[in-house]
Amino acid sequence: MEKYELYLYKELLNIPFKLFSLMDDYIELNRKVKIAFVGGYIRDLLINKIHKLNSFNPIDLDIVIEGSAISLAKFIKKNIKDVEICLIKEFEIYNTVELNINNLKIDIASAREEIYEAPGFNPIVRKSTIMQDLKRRDISINAIAFEISTRQIYDLFKGINHIKKKEIHLLHKNSIRDDPSRLLRCAKYSSRLNFEITKSSLVQAQQTINSWPWIHECKKNRFIFPPGISIRIRMELSEIKKFDNLSKIISILNKWEVIALLNKDIKINKKFTRGLNWIKKLDGKEILYLIKDSKSNEILCERLYIIKKIEKK
Repeated sequence: MEKYELYLYKELLNIPFKLFSLMDDYIELNRKVKIAFVGGYIRDLLINKIHKLNSFNPIDLDIVIEGSAISLAKFIKKNIKDVEICLIKEFEIYNTVELNINNLKIDIASAREEIYEAPGFNPIVRKSTIMQDLKRRDISINAIAFEISTRQIYDLFKGINHIKKKEIHLLHKNSIRDDPSRLLRCAKYSSRLNFEITKSSLVQAQQTINSWPWIHECKKNRFIFPPGISIRIRMELSEIKKFDNLSKIISILNKWEVIALLNKDIKINKKFTRGLNWIKKLDGKEILYLIKDSKSNEILCERLYIIKKIEKK
């Protein structure tokens, strides 16, 4: 583990705008505060090191603090030097901040734990520690943290081992049940990193999706899905459309036999894939293509958060 800690420390020192040093300064002024780098930036650095790659193209930078995210963001903005733009956008619900420094996107979150009262419901959020924060994440390779003051790696779910084996592994047995959009993220990272899902995670996904969709209630013959499910699925699909190959990811879901997450009536074949690719080339609405062949378009539109526009009279 020590060789990875030293490697990450040296690489993180190279982050632009001397951000590592700024956070060291913040910790010095706030002795009890812990700050860690987490998520994709750490994951991709470790993939490069372990598999001896030279490519590294992170989309953004994720930071977790046992304290106030907004306080850290304001400290960085006040003390950073030689930048043209430094913008702060605060999201109070989850105590998170988006910091944009010369187009480098940094997400800073106050450490939290999430408790799901029922499948697919929005979680109850409580302030917590970095260790607890890692437990709310999707897969093991995204739940590795590098804590700044001690220069230590936190790897509660053997994420480094899964990187070595090129595996996608869910954190716990109710992961997909709590948040079905995690399955889309599994497929996304499988496609992006060329990793395979572990057997236990695949079994969990298949068993969970066999009982999909979960209906929260029925009003006037209209099914209502649990709060947040539709928005989370649609947001994940939008991210995939922006940065990844949607057609490839749908093929992965079909291979895993969990395509019912999107639409159990989809017929995945060359014709379907060709049509999806043509819509992408023509800058069309790929999301709408996913309701193709559905026996209940209204329910599926609700699940994928496709909102009908109301025409003005």
